[in-house]
Amino acid sequence: MRKTIFSIALISAVALMSCEKDETEKNIDEPIENFESLESFFESQEVESVTKTFNAEEGFEFKTEKGTVVKIPANAFTDKNGKIVSGEVDFKIKEVFSTSDIIFSEIFPISNGNPLNSGGEFFTEAFQGGAALDLADGKDIELEIPAQAEDPNMELFFAGEEEFMDSVDWGDPMDTVLVWEDEPNNQGWENEPWGNGFYSGFTFQDASGTYSINIDQLGWGNIDAFLWVDYFDITFTCTGLEGLNENNLTVYSIFKDQNTVWPCGEGWGSISDNVIHETHLADVPMNVLAIAVVDEQLYYGILDVTPEEGIDYDIVMKTTTSEKLEELINDLP
Repeated sequence: MRKTIFSIALISAVALMSCEKDETEKNIDEPIENFESLESFFESQEVESVTKTFNAEEGFEFKTEKGTVVKIPANAFTDKNGKIVSGEVDFKIKEVFSTSDIIFSEIFPISNGNPLNSGGEFFTEAFQGGAALDLADGKDIELEIPAQAEDPNMELFFAGEEEFMDSVDWGDPMDTVLVWEDEPNNQGWENEPWGNGFYSGFTFQDASGTYSINIDQLGWGNIDAFLWVDYFDITFTCTGLEGLNENNLTVYSIFKDQNTVWPCGEGWGSISDNVIHETHLADVPMNVLAIAVVDEQLYYGILDVTPEEGIDYDIVMKTTTSEKLEELINDLP
């Protein structure tokens, strides 16, 4: 009898330890995340920049973890008074390459309201003692960027000097068009006049799969090809989750086999409660991704579709973590 009681006690203890172990492993595998808002979630996912410090009189060359090679010549920078700077300077580059990079940076490949296929977006900046610097006349920075998309019609675009912008329209390709200071495509450049000395060309290196670029201005750049598609109105409804609205829900169309993300419900559409109406969506294969934060919980919904006019589509929302969501986004075709 005592052996039986001992055996039962032993089994119970082992079972309890096993449950505690399983619970511990579960907590490790599924970390609890809380986000105050959709905005705070996006802030937590912000694309990181790379900053290098070097002697301006010597120049510098380095390679980022994402594979971009940066070559900066000696005596390449001037202060706001046009004086060549010496001593240590800080150079920053942000690479917006992947689908998740585009979504979380909110720097979308769009030109004059049309989607672009992005070979790679990037931001460059230089400063000394916290003061922004310019590139000196006759000095170019060379970038070798791993091609995120290959297209014989790729062109080089620029979109302004500020790292954080509410929205970007890349306008016309700057290596083929002269844009002057007072024209609509000027999105923040201070130097004048545009066109004179503002030529920044690039070539595709087929053997290495990289774009070689020479830039003579700092700020946002993008290698793109235009996508010519047909547009129409469409409606998506997010289901399975209450409390959705324009403040806690955002939706993106991710074109298949293109490095292209289109923000739905913004500019050419609207979000009302859980309904997304888009008037400028293309009839191409895509994944439509919804992201929401409700009651501090992160949700997503995904729809694999080639949209057709006159059909309303449902997107089922599910809970997720930031890590799983990023993996899902970057695994999309």
